[in-house]
Amino acid sequence: MIMLVFIAGAFCFCGWRHWQELDSKSPSWKRLLFDWTVKGIAFPALVWALVNLGLSRKFPPFVPRLAEAQAHHWPWFFWWVEAAIVGLAAVAFCWAAVTYSWIFGIILTRSQQKLELALTAGLVGLVSGSVGAIMVYYFGAQTAPAAVTIFLLPIVHLTLHHAEVFAPIPTYSKAMARIKFGKYSEAEWAVINELEKSDKDFDGWMLLAELYATKYRKMTDSAQVILDICNDPNTQPVQISLACHKLADWQLEIWENPDGARNALELLCRKVPNSHFAKMAQQRISQLPRDEKELEERKKPKPMRLPSLREEFKPTVSREDPGAKITAKTDADRLVEKLTEDPNDFDARERLARILAEELNQPDLAIEQLNLLIELADPSDEQKGKWLAQIAAWELYLKNDPERFRTVLKQIIADYPQTSHAFAAQRRLYLLDMDASLLDKPV
Repeated sequence: MIMLVFIAGAFCFCGWRHWQELDSKSPSWKRLLFDWTVKGIAFPALVWALVNLGLSRKFPPFVPRLAEAQAHHWPWFFWWVEAAIVGLAAVAFCWAAVTYSWIFGIILTRSQQKLELALTAGLVGLVSGSVGAIMVYYFGAQTAPAAVTIFLLPIVHLTLHHAEVFAPIPTYSKAMARIKFGKYSEAEWAVINELEKSDKDFDGWMLLAELYATKYRKMTDSAQVILDICNDPNTQPVQISLACHKLADWQLEIWENPDGARNALELLCRKVPNSHFAKMAQQRISQLPRDEKELEERKKPKPMRLPSLREEFKPTVSREDPGAKITAKTDADRLVEKLTEDPNDFDARERLARILAEELNQPDLAIEQLNLLIELADPSDEQKGKWLAQIAAWELYLKNDPERFRTVLKQIIADYPQTSHAFAAQRRLYLLDMDASLLDKPV
C-alpha cells in the first residue's frame, strides 16, 4: 500500500510539473491547475472517505470488509484508513491519466511540426505503451489509469517543447521607411498593424507617439499615447521614465510649452514616487524655463565671453537707451525670482551680476552677487578664479579703482594659483609694474 501511494504521488508530481512548464508565465494557467487538483483529487478522495464511514444503515460503506465489520460492531477504523488511502491512490492515478491526456492534446494542437511530433511519440510510445499493456494484461483493468500515465508521461516529457507558443515580434522597418519618404499616414498604419501582433510593445507605442508629435504635430494625440503607456500596469518604471522625458522634450522643442513639459515630468513623479526616476524628474523640473519668454531667451545663441583679464578688455555698458534699461530691469527681476526658488543656480546668479554691472550700472551689487558664488563650496577653483577676474575687471573699468584691481589680482594668485586666471593675473601685474617703472624713469 505504501508503494502504491508513493507511485501515485510521483505520477501526480510529474503531472504538476509538466502542467506548469506548459504555460508557466500565465497566472490563470496556474490557477486552473490548482482548481483541477482540488476538483480531481481532493474532492473525490474526500467523498470516498466520507461514504466509507457508513453514515447510516441505508448508506453502508462501499468496501465489503468494512461494511461487514461495522455491521458486526468489529473494530473497523484501521480498515477505513486503509480504504481511504487506497481510494486516494486510485483517484490520483485517474487524475494523472486525465491530466497527461489533456496535456498531450494541447501539445498536438499547438505543435507546428506534426511529423517530428508523430515520430517522437511513436518511438517513445512503442516502449511505454508496451509496458502499460503488460501491466493491464497481468494485473487487470483496474490498473488502466496507471498504464495510461506510464504510456503518456515519457511522450509528454520529450514533446513538451512542441507546445511552446512564441509571441510574434513586431518589426517597424516598414514604418521607418515610410517615415523617411514622408508617407506618414502609411507609416502610422504600419505601426498599428505591428502593434496588433503585440499590443504591449513599448517601442511601437513610443514610435506612434513620436510620429504624432514630430510629423503630424498633434501633441494631444501624442500625450494621450504616453498617458496610456504610463497607465498600463505592465509598463516598467524605466519605460515610464523614458516616455515622460520624451514627452517633455517634445513639449519644449516642438510646442515651446514649458508648462506641458513640467506636467509630463510631474506625471512621472506621480507614477513612480520616491524612486530614482522621480528624483531625476524633480531635478529637471527645477531647471525648466519658467515661461515661454525664458525658453525663447535660452534658445538664443549666447555670445562667448572672452577672459576678463585680457589687455584690450572693457565691459560694454548700456546706460543711454531707456528701452534697454527697462528690458534689463525686467530680466533682473525674473532672475531674482528664479534665485528665490533655487539660490544655488550658478548660471542665473552670474547673469544677474552681469546685468547689474554692465546694463544697470550697479557694480557694487554685481560684485556682491559674485562674492556669494565664490563663498559656495560646490564651484571649482577655475570657476571661482573666473568670477574673481570678473570682479577685478569691474573694479578697474566700472569703478575706476586701480588699487582695488591690483588687490583682487593678488587674491586670485594667492587663492587659486593653479588656474588659468591666476596666470593671467600674474601677467597683468607684471605689465602694470613695467608701466610704472617706465613712468618713474627720468626723461
